[in-house]
Amino acid sequence: MTRCTALLIIAATSLTLLFGCSSTTINGVWKDPAYRGGALDQVLVVSISGQNLMRRLYEDAFVAHLQSRGVQATPGYKVLPSPELDSQMPGGLPGKAGYRFLLITRLADKKIIEIVHPGFTRIEHYPSRHSYYRDAPYYRRWSNYYRSSYSVIETTPPHTSLNELVILETNLYDIDEEIIFSVQTETLVDFGAEETIQEIVEAVLAALAVHDLL
Repeated sequence: MTRCTALLIIAATSLTLLFGCSSTTINGVWKDPAYRGGALDQVLVVSISGQNLMRRLYEDAFVAHLQSRGVQATPGYKVLPSPELDSQMPGGLPGKAGYRFLLITRLADKKIIEIVHPGFTRIEHYPSRHSYYRDAPYYRRWSNYYRSSYSVIETTPPHTSLNELVILETNLYDIDEEIIFSVQTETLVDFGAEETIQEIVEAVLAALAVHDLL
């Protein structure tokens, strides 16, 4: 078990999480206390997104992770080509197609937030040619010592940056269209789309595992 996964499992139990090595936060997790259906299998994974590329990347990533855990899963774009699911999904489709569970992720909110980065100062001594003189080569001769006293000083002032905060809601439904699990994630998007998707998927899967659904 990796350090990130261990941190996630511990934090998901207490319904909040801030990764030490990522930027995803789990705000809340709910599971139907009456659910007795066991672990997931035959899952249809659907991402509600107006961007077809992002939808395919997300669904494929989720399906790949589920299959690596021995769960049979299918990306929704192979069954539901249109992203406009509110008007295109026929009632009872997952059950008719042989799926036992429907896992849907939608964008709940998106915000632009300002992050303050503190300034810093870097001091670098001029190097000496006597590098073999351990960690302080400038002590070998007074001329080296004198020269090393003049340093390169680089100061970076404090600055701010604008980052996108994406809030997603992922719900799990059974064959009777009853919701049995829900998790909300917040992700500070500070790197590429594929890396961000992988991070979110791993967070949701860890929450599912904590609640004995994997």
